[in-house]
Amino acid sequence: MAMFDAGLDGMSDRITGTALDEPLQRFLARFGHRGNDEYELAAPAWVMDPRPVLAAIDRLRHVPDERAPNLAMTRLAADRAAAEAETTRDLRWPRRALVLRAAAVSRAGSVGRERAKDILVLENLGVRRALHELVRRAAERGGPTDPRLAFCVTIDELQRFVADPASFADVIAERAALERYLNDREPPIWFEGHIPDPQTWPVRRPPDTTRAAPPSGTQLSGIAVSGGVAAGPARVIADPGDPRGLEPGEILVCAITDPSWTPLFLVAAAVVCDTGAMQSHASIVARELGIPGVMSVLNIAALADGTWLEIDGNTGTIHIR
Repeated sequence: MAMFDAGLDGMSDRITGTALDEPLQRFLARFGHRGNDEYELAAPAWVMDPRPVLAAIDRLRHVPDERAPNLAMTRLAADRAAAEAETTRDLRWPRRALVLRAAAVSRAGSVGRERAKDILVLENLGVRRALHELVRRAAERGGPTDPRLAFCVTIDELQRFVADPASFADVIAERAALERYLNDREPPIWFEGHIPDPQTWPVRRPPDTTRAAPPSGTQLSGIAVSGGVAAGPARVIADPGDPRGLEPGEILVCAITDPSWTPLFLVAAAVVCDTGAMQSHASIVARELGIPGVMSVLNIAALADGTWLEIDGNTGTIHIR
C-alpha cells in the first residue's frame, strides 16, 4: 500500500522481491497476452508492459471485501437458479426440459464467445512479441521508437525496413499523415456496398464543441443490459491504463470497453457507455459481476467527473442530478 501511495512511476522495479511480485508474475503468465487495444498488434500486451495492470491494482486495492468476484458469482448463481425455478415451475415435460436446455446453451455460448476472443489474442502474442522486437532493433538503427509509427510499414517491406529503417522515413511520414487524416474524420456508422470515400466523412470536432453534456435534471434512456440500481458520482475514463482515480461507489462512464477494462468493473458501482448492446463486452462483464449497466447512451461520456447519476439497469434509464 505504501509503494502504491508513492505513485506508479517505477512500480515495476519496486515490487521485485515483494509479496506482490510472485502473484503478479502468475497473473501475467496466465493473462498477460491480454492488453489495452489488444487487437492492434502495435499495442503491447500486459506481459510486455504491465503498467496498465498495476494501474488497475492501484484502483482495486480500495475495493471493500464484499465486492470480491467470487462472492458476486455465488450470489448470481443463486439468483439464476431461483429465476429458472420460477420460470419452469408451471411448465410440463418436455417443454420444461427445453427451456432449461436453452438456458444452459445460452450460458455456454456466452462463455464460448469470450473464450474464442481470448484464444485469438493468445495466438497473436508470439507475433506481437516478434514484431515489437524487430521494431526495437530497427530503432537502434535509426528507426522510429514509437511502435505505431513502425507499424506503418507493410509486411512485404518489413525485412528491408529492419535492415535500413532510415530509408523508410518518408514512407512512414506519409502513411502516418494519412492515419491522422482518417482519425480526424468521423466514419459512417454503417454503409452498403463499398465504404464511402473518406473525403466525404465529416471532420471530428473537439468534444466540447460537438457533444454538449446532458444538463442537470435530464433523464436519459439506453439499452438495459444488467439489472439493478445504483447512484453515485460519474468517473469518465478514456483509457483503462489511466483510471484517473476511480473510487469504489463511482459510476464508470466511457465510450466503449474491451477486456482490458474488466478490472475497473470491480471498483465501479455501475457502468454506462456511449455505445454497446446486450452482447457487448461491457454488458457481459456487468452481468457477470452483478453491477447495473446501461449501453448506447449518446453523449454520456461528455459528462464532467463528479456529476451525480442514478442508474437503473432494469429499465435503461439514467437520471442526472
